[in-house]
Amino acid sequence: MAGQLIALAGGPVDWAPYRDTSALELRALIQVKIAQQPAPAEEPVVLHLLDALRQSVAAARDGRGAAAAPARKPRARSKTE
Repeated sequence: MAGQLIALAGGPVDWAPYRDTSALELRALIQVKIAQQPAPAEEPVVLHLLDALRQSVAAARDGRGAAAAPARKPRARSKTE
C-alpha cells in the first residue's frame, strides 16, 4: 500500500491552483505607504480551540453516517488479590 501511495504522489505537481499573493499584498501596502494613507486594518483570525474541536467532531460524525460501528464498552478490570 505504501508503494502505491508513493507511486500516486510521485508524479509532477500542477502548481496552477496555488497562487502566491504575498507579492501583490506587499505591493498594495507599499502603494498605501507611498500615498501616506493609513494601512487597511485586517481583523485577526481567532480560532477558538474548543469550537474547532466541536466542529471537527460534528463533521466526523456526519461523514460516518449509519455505517459507524457502535462504541465498545470498556473491558472489565480483572481483580487481583
